[in-house]
Amino acid sequence: MFSIVVAKDILGGIGKDNDIPWKIPGDMKFFKDLTTSDDIAKYLEEQEIEYAPDYVNNIPSKDKRNTVIMVRKTWDSIPEKYRPLPDRNNIVLSRTHSPESSEIRVTSIDGALKLSPSDGYTFVIGGEQVYKEAIEHPDCEYLFVTEVSLSTDSDKSFAVGEDFSFIGHSRIHKSKKGVEYHFTIYRRK
Repeated sequence: MFSIVVAKDILGGIGKDNDIPWKIPGDMKFFKDLTTSDDIAKYLEEQEIEYAPDYVNNIPSKDKRNTVIMVRKTWDSIPEKYRPLPDRNNIVLSRTHSPESSEIRVTSIDGALKLSPSDGYTFVIGGEQVYKEAIEHPDCEYLFVTEVSLSTDSDKSFAVGEDFSFIGHSRIHKSKKGVEYHFTIYRRK
């Protein structure tokens, strides 16, 4: 099983020119904390977010790392000083680039899932095409969506599929620049 982590604007926009169209430190903190957590249920409770209860029975041991799966363009959009994303296994989907020593490269989402350790959490973190593949994959169980109250000129988008039901959300947060956002969880029906 795996989850998707994504931030989107009110129209579903997730990116423009291989970049996120907003800078919200609270969202980046949520992303980092979620994808490095060894107990997601506990983390979500601390954030006052209704959480997926069956995660409670799937707590990885503290000496295991979670895995993030992304496409090469998402990898390239991460500043070099943050690559690979620390304290996580990084798997990059790429058909054209040769492997680098700091991450694992594969050509398909199924290949990435086979390489993802079964004792940690696995998250698909972008971009648009892998989100589309992942949301249709039968092992995609949860969507952790940051809903940003902006309308941006995005050229990439994300839509919550009909196979997913809303199961909870956080309170509304406000960035230093006044942008409102909240965290929402969906689960496969």
